[in-house]
Amino acid sequence: MMKESENPNPRIYFPDMTESINEPVRGQRRGGKSLQPLAMIVDDDPYLAKVLCFILEQNQFKCTTAATGASALDGLAKKRPDVIFLDILLPDMDGFELITRIRQVSPVPILVITALPETRNKVRALGLGADDYLSKPFDYDELVAKARALMRRLALNVAGRGEGVLQVGGLRVDLERRKVWREGQDLDLGSIHWRLLYNLLVRRGRVVSYDELQDSVWPGAHHGLGYLRQWVSRLRRRIGDNDAHIIRNVPGQGYSIESNGQ
Repeated sequence: MMKESENPNPRIYFPDMTESINEPVRGQRRGGKSLQPLAMIVDDDPYLAKVLCFILEQNQFKCTTAATGASALDGLAKKRPDVIFLDILLPDMDGFELITRIRQVSPVPILVITALPETRNKVRALGLGADDYLSKPFDYDELVAKARALMRRLALNVAGRGEGVLQVGGLRVDLERRKVWREGQDLDLGSIHWRLLYNLLVRRGRVVSYDELQDSVWPGAHHGLGYLRQWVSRLRRRIGDNDAHIIRNVPGQGYSIESNGQ
């Protein structure tokens, strides 16, 4: 049992954690078998990461940790976590950049945990693609409740989208595995082609502005509208969308993919 006197950071409240909440949590189905969801804790404070893992493991989660943004991205690719708990203050990159880079390749739920008090930080994190936000100090019951809410939302999304595989026009797209097929042929998209398609797909049903799409694909860079149009044209050719029925240009606004995939 962890006691309050053992907590080196008195700003964060860690109650007696011997009693866990009994409601089960179910992860995604992998290989036909339901597993405990895997949580990734991204925080450079080893004590806090250990405590968060303890809390989650007492509530039917598995847990892995990363102390830097780079190791989090590596873990995302290799371990495929079901949910990410992310601190904004990291040694190699800030959490805002990490959220952006995660959203370029994955729809995994992200819960931001930080001591930064300003509302603008919360708004920025959510705007970049985080799903929820928890301020330090926090109660662990709230942490577990938010984690469960994210997992329920993920389960509904996966069920509603056919285990993460979309049918868009003549394309079949596996968002989790980053695979795209047309008429049974694997298109093997490059990284920029994939990021363009992915960021349009996860926002399908609405117009993605030119600026928003550029910020998602090339964060921090400003290449200009002509550069974006060249890459969209290349993507259309790569996926066989020569008549622009899948990726539609809305003049003066941006690009869109219809929610019904037609």
